[in-house]
Amino acid sequence: MENIVSQVDEVEALQAILCGDGEMRVRTPQRLATMQSIAAHDGSSERNTHAQYDDVSDDPDPLILEVNICLEDRVAMERGTGTCSSTASPIRVQLVVTLPAGYPGESPLVSVSSSSSRLSRESCARLRSTCRALCSQLIGQCVVMEMVQHARDSASDIIGEEACSARSSVSDSCPAANTSNEQALYHGLLHVDHMHARNSYCKTLRSWCRELGITGSVLFMGRLILVVVESDSIDSLNTYIRWHRTRPVDVDTSGRTCKEHCLKMLQPPTCYSRADGDGVRRRFDSFTVVEVQSRKELEKIFIDRQLEELAALIPFGS
Repeated sequence: MENIVSQVDEVEALQAILCGDGEMRVRTPQRLATMQSIAAHDGSSERNTHAQYDDVSDDPDPLILEVNICLEDRVAMERGTGTCSSTASPIRVQLVVTLPAGYPGESPLVSVSSSSSRLSRESCARLRSTCRALCSQLIGQCVVMEMVQHARDSASDIIGEEACSARSSVSDSCPAANTSNEQALYHGLLHVDHMHARNSYCKTLRSWCRELGITGSVLFMGRLILVVVESDSIDSLNTYIRWHRTRPVDVDTSGRTCKEHCLKMLQPPTCYSRADGDGVRRRFDSFTVVEVQSRKELEKIFIDRQLEELAALIPFGS
């Protein structure tokens, strides 16, 4: 009975969070309806509840969830130039998660697929392997949302690696433009829906960035909250994004610590510049908190740092 309640609570929370068009669906809706009916019973219906619980336990059809992740791949190689340009080619990743009757005490089954040519079968197999490893580590916990976030981060990782590989291939064909110790600088842009405890929230972000060697800024303009992060290590940026999504960072309306469930990645970690003769130069000196009063002032922060591509992604209308 406890497993059923946990599964129903988790699925209903997922439906509230992953509420975009086609973002999530339950492939076995009748199974979910039966489980919801059981979970809704109170002590006065104990006998009937146990009877239904037995029926569900014997049901060969498990609860199956489908989650569709859409990543905006904005990294493209301008052939022969070795520079980055901005595109808007969506990369779609589908997770199919099967919850056994004993979940969360048992690990869920996971399959990963993609219709995008940017993610090969080998890449999908790699994603599936990391998702399964995560589930094994967190047996006993409701893990689907964390697995979705992990898959999104890992897919972005793979896309970034492939983009860097493509850039290296182009550079290799032009020896004068490449050196064996060439460095790159990566930037990511995140949108935070709200902060209940602004001071402690920003203090936590500063702490993470200091630990990971990340520079950047939290930018406030009215109700708009952006986080821009930069590093010469794409792994550090992906770790930061994972922490921002999975670690407690804010408080809820009751004052209890909570994770950030409304974080939107406007731009995954992307290479916008490579080292010149003097090495790679960061656009931000440290990790700061900045409040601006106008759109022009906000855009200027990006333009002054030659990050016009990120400025174009700012959701001013949100």
